[in-house]
Amino acid sequence: MAKVYGYLRVSTLEQDNEKFKDAILRYTNERKLGNVEFIDEKVSGTKKLQDRELGTLLRKAETGDTIIVNELSRISRSITGIYEFINLCKEKGVEVHSLKQNIVIKGDNDLNTKIMLNTFSLIAEIERDFISMRTKEALAVRKASGVKLGRKKGVVGKSKLDQYKEEIWGLRALGLSYAKIGKKYGANPQSVKNWLEKHPTS
Repeated sequence: MAKVYGYLRVSTLEQDNEKFKDAILRYTNERKLGNVEFIDEKVSGTKKLQDRELGTLLRKAETGDTIIVNELSRISRSITGIYEFINLCKEKGVEVHSLKQNIVIKGDNDLNTKIMLNTFSLIAEIERDFISMRTKEALAVRKASGVKLGRKKGVVGKSKLDQYKEEIWGLRALGLSYAKIGKKYGANPQSVKNWLEKHPTS
């Protein structure tokens, strides 16, 4: 039987989730979605998805289940993080409802979901480009100040997957196969497997 989960996150111990819980309960009652199992955590939205209760929830959620949040910012502080979560839910057949944005994200055949995911994907790519640009600018400043840059002897060579290290390990921790990860980043499954073996999580 399909389950309904209400995900609640606040970033500090001083904040209270009760008002958000009430909003989710009203929402589910109005739409007769059934009983809600709440996942409540107080943690920063910048923490890795796989290390949060939200990651645990996503691992156990099954096709037909529903995850309800008060707003998308409860999922992550970055568009990239939100996109990764929504895309994983879509692949697992899990619906995502966001109260503040008044949106429902469904499966592959839903046009609104396709449009939304394409939009998030584009914004996430721009966000990653900004991060890359800031990194290059910081390295240029260090080089100009006389800091020696470059790879130390014995360090693994550069790969196109390197810039997505945190994302890839996050997706792997959430159970995605080498094939699905490879498809997302334009690499074959064996290359992803080899890359993961050469690049530990820490």
